[in-house]
Amino acid sequence: MANEAVYVQAGQIINYSNASGSKIAAGSLVAFGEGVGVAACDIPNGALGSIALSGVYEMTKNAKANTYSVGAKVYWSSGNKVVTTGGKHIGWAVEASTSSDETVKVLLIPGGVTIDTT
Repeated sequence: MANEAVYVQAGQIINYSNASGSKIAAGSLVAFGEGVGVAACDIPNGALGSIALSGVYEMTKNAKANTYSVGAKVYWSSGNKVVTTGGKHIGWAVEASTSSDETVKVLLIPGGVTIDTT
C-alpha cells in the first residue's frame, strides 16, 4: 500500500513561480489563491523564488487613524499594498498599533491559509 502522505518540507518557506509580468521585490506581500506570503528574495518575472508563509512582519497601515489591539484581525489591500481594516485576511496584530503609528506588526496566518475565527 502506498503512503497517503510523504513528508516533503517544513513549509515555512516555499518555492513560488512568478508569472505576474514584473519583478516581485524582496519583502513584498504575495497573494496566491487563498494564501499569502512574503517574498524572501527578489523574484524576477518568469523565475522561481522563495516566499515565507509564516512569521511576524512590520507592515504599513493604509491610514494612521486605523488602530489595532493585540490579536486584532489584519487585512491586506492588494491595490494599495498596505494593511487595512477590510479585504483579504492575512493575520493578526501582535502588538498594539495606535493612531500615531504608521505600521503594525502582523503575524501571518500560519501556512498562508485563511482561517475563519468568528
